[in-house]
Amino acid sequence: MDVSAWSFQIAQGVASATMSRGSFRHRDRISRKRSLAVSKLRETPQGWAFDLYDPTTGTTAPATWTITQDAVSGGTLHTLELDLAPFACNRLWVNLPSTPDELFYGCGETFSQLDLKGNMARIWVSEHQNTLIIVDKIIRERLLGLDPKRFPPFERYESYYVQPTFTSSKRYFVHVEGHAYAQVDFSNPKQTSILLRGMRENAPVRVHYGEAPSFEALSQLLSSIVGIQPPVPEALIPGMILARQGGTQAVQDAIDSCQQAGIPLLGIWSQDWCGCRKTPFGYQVMWNWQWDRELYPDLPQRIAAWKAAGVGFYGYINPFMAVEGPLYKQASAAGYCVKNAKGEDYMVTITTFPAAMIDFTNPAAYDWYKDVIKREMIDIGMDGWMADFGEYLPTDAVLFSGEDGMDKHNE
Repeated sequence: MDVSAWSFQIAQGVASATMSRGSFRHRDRISRKRSLAVSKLRETPQGWAFDLYDPTTGTTAPATWTITQDAVSGGTLHTLELDLAPFACNRLWVNLPSTPDELFYGCGETFSQLDLKGNMARIWVSEHQNTLIIVDKIIRERLLGLDPKRFPPFERYESYYVQPTFTSSKRYFVHVEGHAYAQVDFSNPKQTSILLRGMRENAPVRVHYGEAPSFEALSQLLSSIVGIQPPVPEALIPGMILARQGGTQAVQDAIDSCQQAGIPLLGIWSQDWCGCRKTPFGYQVMWNWQWDRELYPDLPQRIAAWKAAGVGFYGYINPFMAVEGPLYKQASAAGYCVKNAKGEDYMVTITTFPAAMIDFTNPAAYDWYKDVIKREMIDIGMDGWMADFGEYLPTDAVLFSGEDGMDKHNE
């Protein structure tokens, strides 16, 4: 694709967001939006160089379009780099030509539909289904019964995992570097528009465009930028890891049943190893990351015995601290929690109870939390754990690093 087929717009904007139980409502006040002109392309040994020009102010800014042939995939990688500092803007639209018959997938994980054509994908980490969707689903199913073909409109879905990357049925992909809020609008039959926010002074915007002769080659080319998933350890292949909760005896009963039935069992995953609480939402984990002596008596000794029999033990942890627990008191006294504007520990409501988040931008808090994992999980014999629940960082959080909560949220 020729860069001359792309177009660019910039603007100033002020964004805000409100969160309720991991679901977000966004507002963005845009001002002084204008189109940029593209100068004549100048050929370079790496590709092309050109200038972006703001007709309203006369300001120009440099840009490059680097072209790299990939010997492994047989594809071609184009990297667009824009220096927007001269424009003093904080919004950028990158517009690519499209065709009505083009299909798109990507932008992260959304449990709705595969083809994104006709929709606008929001690059923002949230609960994948918000409270309104769940309540609506329950009411509809009670009144109208189950209907597997009925699902909410795409724009109501949110996602645990987002990524500013998409692939086209025309065998190309686009990948934008960065973690800030973004939108990819596929609703125009003849154009795909990418909105980027959170640009940093002296930090260029980089957009990668890759094309290849096949989808396999395209996947190889994309992997050269974003990396690949490491292989599953050989030791985990011959059997299963079974989820079980309810205490030491419940885990033992599950192991005994599997062994009596000849089921190859590699391990038990127990999310309530640290205790539980019962709420109107049901049985929920107590977020104090120490083994619960009442629910799991003699857990380290049992883990050793299970491991001797070839069954590992896996736990659960997330960035929150239950305010009733001793670990929260330690973290709070040391100043390790995310703060609100008043300098207090930011209490986030999770279903029906409040909890505090550890501020991992604080190196001391990071090290303290790492020691909690070593001491409370690894040292009692755990083979691994589920690392959960990063999507609740409030946009108005005050972080140790001084970074803006809105810009840090996705990362």
